[in-house]
Amino acid sequence: MRTIEEQAEHMLRIMTVDMSIDFWQTQQCAIKACEEIIETIRVFGDNEIKTPNIIYWEKVIKNLESR
Repeated sequence: MRTIEEQAEHMLRIMTVDMSIDFWQTQQCAIKACEEIIETIRVFGDNEIKTPNIIYWEKVIKNLESR
């Protein structure tokens, strides 16, 4: 598994599909993708418990927001 920083960088790279999109838009797309991953984990898991996977993706979001 990637570190938090590596995953955030990876999310930004895969969201950069069009060089005319500015960084803020790319950042927001990456954050939204992470939120969707968290929602999927919650749907298929226990919605009341923060699993290590949810905590990991929340940290990726925080890292993305700090860029």
